[in-house]
Amino acid sequence: MGVDLSSTIPMTLCQNVILVAGNNYTLSFDLYTSVRIQSLTGKAYLNNALLTSVYIPTNLTFKTHVFTFYVSQNFNTLCFNETHSAAPPFPYMSNAGGIIDNFSLFIV
Repeated sequence: MGVDLSSTIPMTLCQNVILVAGNNYTLSFDLYTSVRIQSLTGKAYLNNALLTSVYIPTNLTFKTHVFTFYVSQNFNTLCFNETHSAAPPFPYMSNAGGIIDNFSLFIV
């Protein structure tokens, strides 16, 4: 089951995570654009700093994004959000966004 990143209003989905400082981690997640979304940019943040972003230029598209990064502290906050544009002929709806699913985060 995925999470609609706009749900009732555009939102940022966050989780506190304890990681081992001095190690590399690989983050993987899937994004999906519905028929109402023309294009989407999904972003992942670690401790309020942009970690990575992924762009999907078409509707009805699944995309898996994988990114490896270095961690410098043990206590962290990992967040996700998205921005999107409406696909014609649909109006822009702030409460219908991209779907994020299949999170994984592991030490490399």
